[in-house]
This record gives sequence, C-alpha cells and structure tokens, in this order.
Amino acid sequence: MDVASPPRVRDVVRAEVTKALTHPVTAPAVLGALAVNTALAVIVTSDVVRLGTGGEPVSLEAFPGLLVAPVYLLLIAVATVAGSEHTTGQHRVTLTVVPRRGRLAVAQLLALVAVSTPAALLALAPARLVLARQDGPGLADGALDVGRWVLAYVLLSVVAYGLTSVVRSATTALGVLAALPVLVATGALPWPRVVRFLPHEAATAVTGVADGAVTALTSGVAVLVLGGWAVLAAAAHTASLLHREA
Repeated sequence: MDVASPPRVRDVVRAEVTKALTHPVTAPAVLGALAVNTALAVIVTSDVVRLGTGGEPVSLEAFPGLLVAPVYLLLIAVATVAGSEHTTGQHRVTLTVVPRRGRLAVAQLLALVAVSTPAALLALAPARLVLARQDGPGLADGALDVGRWVLAYVLLSVVAYGLTSVVRSATTALGVLAALPVLVATGALPWPRVVRFLPHEAATAVTGVADGAVTALTSGVAVLVLGGWAVLAAAAHTASLLHREA
C-alpha cells in the first residue's frame, strides 16, 4: 500500500500564505496602516498639527513612537492570524496534514516573511514618498529609508507571531507588545538605557526617527537588537510547536 509522502516545504508555505491573505483581518489591517502612515506623513510635511510638550508646540517629528505606531495595525493582523490557529482548531488540522512539526515551523515563518514584507512595503511606500518629496533625498537614500522601515515592520511581525504562538492568544500578545511602549512613553519604566533594548524602541531606532535622542541606539546596533528579538521569537515559536500538545 502506498503511503502518501509528506507535503513539501514550498507547498506548506503556499498554504500558510493563502491562509494569511484570505483571513478577514489582513486586508483591513494593511489598508489601515497605509492610511494612517500616509496621513501622518502629510501632517508632518504640512506642519498643520503640532503637539504641546509643556512648552512650545512641536511637530509630530518630535514623537518618534507616534510615527512608528501604525505598525501595530499590521501586528494586529499577524497576531490574529496566528491566534486563530488555536481558537478555531485549525492548528490540529494543520498538524494532521503536516505531521513533521519542524518542517511546519520553518514553513510558517517563511510564509510570515513572505506576507509581511510586501504588506509592510504597501503600508509604508506612499508615506515615505510624501516625506521624500519634502526632504529631497537621492534615490539610494530613499530606497535605504524604505528598506529600514520595512525591516523594522517585518522583524516586529516575527516578534508578534512568536509571542502569539507561545501564549496562544492574540489579545495577550498584543496587550504585551502595546503596553510596553505606552509604559515607556508615560515614564512608568524610568530606565531609558534599559528600555531602549525593548522591541518597539529598537524598531524606532532602526527606522531612524529616533536619531538624535540621547539614549537611542545607533541604527546598526538597533538592527542587531531587533533581529535578536525576532530570532528569539522564532525559536520560541518552533520550540512551542515541537514540544507542546496541539
């Protein structure tokens, strides 16, 4: 009797990409991030909105965390897609079709990158183009700017995916990820030289919007820090998949 061969990695990746793209939350999240990013870029370039900080109102450019905040719309999609695997029972079905859990973990992470990269580019490109028209950088500088932002979005997506996989709850994962920058912004975590290594703060440094801040990481170090968080999250996702019951 012929035994069906396990699906190839590329077939599993294709199936995972399809699940992510067809999930009801994905398109609204990407379009929402696109709209908010573009609106923020228009506000920054026109300088029609200023916020008070105890003295003279300043441009939104003075609030790097606010400029990076639209990424959380994409993280909602990432966490919701990952969390729905467990809340809907799809996780058990997937393990039945792909019993080799190591192969499944690799395929899921590849699919995540395959979806989050173009999604981040779509959400960011128009806004970065608006800002580039004001700043007038060269083509190479403009491409580097977009690349830094996309990298930050993708690495944060891996962090969100891995955390959701471990806690098996989109709400809990998003709560943790969103609470940390709020606590930092409100001064509830008064250790600037420590909190700069948190994912959101590292992502802010990767994009370059935190340049000039006394405690901000350099972009190169920030890439390593955020990449380290992403590797840790990917490892946690893999370990959870390998060693926990469905």
